[in-house]
Amino acid sequence: MTSLSTDGAEMGKLMAAGGLGVPCCPTQLLGDPLGASGLITQRPLAGDDTSVTLPMVTRDGATPPPYLHALQAGLLDRARAYDQGTAGADGGGDKQNEAPN
Repeated sequence: MTSLSTDGAEMGKLMAAGGLGVPCCPTQLLGDPLGASGLITQRPLAGDDTSVTLPMVTRDGATPPPYLHALQAGLLDRARAYDQGTAGADGGGDKQNEAPN
């Protein structure tokens, strides 16, 4: 049995489009051009309750530049919206109303 691995979703999608296997990717991949063209498709996993964690690390005592503070605030807002079920695959809309491909 052959096993392939990748360190990113983009390569996993390309491997699937090339017929090399089935990747397990996050739902954020909905609306991808490979999916729109029919080269890959998304199927939900039954009973999946996987969470995605993105740590934000800053130096102790350092004041982050305004652009970094804005990025952190935007990521936190998006995470809260996702947790509340109001962020879809494109970052907007209602994820609970999206139909699987």
